[in-house]
Amino acid sequence: IIEKEKEISLILMDIQMPGIDGFETVRLIKENETTKEIPVIFITGIYNSLEFVNKGYELGAYDYIQKPFESQFLLNKVNVFLTLYNQSKTLKLQKQMLEQAERELIKEKEELDILLKSISDGVISFSMSGKIIYMNESAGKILDLNHQSTNEVLIREIIKVIDENNNEVPINPIEWLKNNNKSEKKQLSIVTQLGKRKIINAEASDIRDINDNLTGVVIVFSDMTEMIRMQNQRSLSQKMESVGRLASGISHEINTPMQFIGDNTFFINDAFKNLIQYCENIENLINKKFDNEEDISEKLTEIKNEYDIDYLKEEVPVAIERTQSGIERVSKIVLAMKNFAHPSGKQKTLSNINQGIDVTVTISKNEWKYVADLQTDLDGNLPMVLCTLDEINQVILNMIINSSHAIGDVISKDEPDKGKINISTKYDENFVYIILSDTGKGIPKENLSRIFDPFFTTKEVGKGTGQGLAIAHDIIVNKHSGEIHVDSEYGKGTIFTIKLPIKVNNTINKIE
Repeated sequence: IIEKEKEISLILMDIQMPGIDGFETVRLIKENETTKEIPVIFITGIYNSLEFVNKGYELGAYDYIQKPFESQFLLNKVNVFLTLYNQSKTLKLQKQMLEQAERELIKEKEELDILLKSISDGVISFSMSGKIIYMNESAGKILDLNHQSTNEVLIREIIKVIDENNNEVPINPIEWLKNNNKSEKKQLSIVTQLGKRKIINAEASDIRDINDNLTGVVIVFSDMTEMIRMQNQRSLSQKMESVGRLASGISHEINTPMQFIGDNTFFINDAFKNLIQYCENIENLINKKFDNEEDISEKLTEIKNEYDIDYLKEEVPVAIERTQSGIERVSKIVLAMKNFAHPSGKQKTLSNINQGIDVTVTISKNEWKYVADLQTDLDGNLPMVLCTLDEINQVILNMIINSSHAIGDVISKDEPDKGKINISTKYDENFVYIILSDTGKGIPKENLSRIFDPFFTTKEVGKGTGQGLAIAHDIIVNKHSGEIHVDSEYGKGTIFTIKLPIKVNNTINKIE
């Protein structure tokens, strides 16, 4: 019996042995999984029958050594055999390892192909010449290529980026890789093969061989079109909700000055009629003949007193001044509402943040005036900011409303002491800062990390949707590459700090 743990390189065996013969022993050796690979050489004096020799080979013997033999001959033959056998065994093992590696590579390739087919992101690899080497199904769907054959797609460039001049430019993946910051995804506006315009988030990575030579580029991208559309729709919906909520307050703010504008114009109308009649009487008086100047003077005084001219001289200018003031107030409110509600388009422009704050404070007055005194401290030298101003206004409005609600939760409208809301601006070398603080109830510590989560709100049912701060975070961080921070002490108040980048081509734009 041959034990598994012993290393056996070769078995030398006679054919004629007591018990079982050599043939039966070879058969048992070859049937055993542990020993079947061990080579067997017969040493026998019976070597004159071809049938006898073939039987040994058929059972698995490797060779015969015929008796009698010299010891040195046997040793030499065994050494040669072992050398050749070990080489053969090594080659066989290497072949098996190579075959196993090939099987594993094929398996890995199949698994990778299944994985790439199952993910929603598009994956395209390019050669150094810019031709497509591989493309998964998601890439075909995003680029509207699934109606074309694979061979047709793989031989040509297929991504077309919409440039600043609204032209369709075929992408050069190698150049794009050089200009791409790998640490962040790049948002591109593209046109598909069916002419559809889409927005994708894409990231390029290089493909290198074992010698670190660049052999190609892989671009991974996802379709953001629907998500951005939903975000815009959600933002617009929330904005329209804010506008709707402010509408009654705006009408009240307009109604007050319109009432005294109406009263003053009625007074001015009556005064004008009196002045017309006074002038007519003066004309009639001029056409009459009087004996002396005293009679004329008495008559003039009588007419002047009749139409209360001194009173009109004093009050009409005041009425006109108040009317003009009311008109200016109404115009300011209407203009502020127009600037706030009118979309500025998706293109960012250099904008005056202070002006946006003034507009938003004006239209939101009815939200805060009953619960808080709102003060602004705006830096007159604030640089222009490249932004979408109506979106920034939306953020400021959401925060003013939040502050008003937070203050309203701790004071009553009937109380003489109101809360305070302060909005200030400042800037440094890199950022414009918008700081909004309030004396509301503050935010519990355990909720601070969640306030920008969509649909999270601590307000009672019907008072908040949990969308305001989530949209504010999306506008500031995702759309304007800025920052928004909150610092709050429960029971004392909250401070929001917004940071907007101001550098455009390494220059700071001053407000003229």
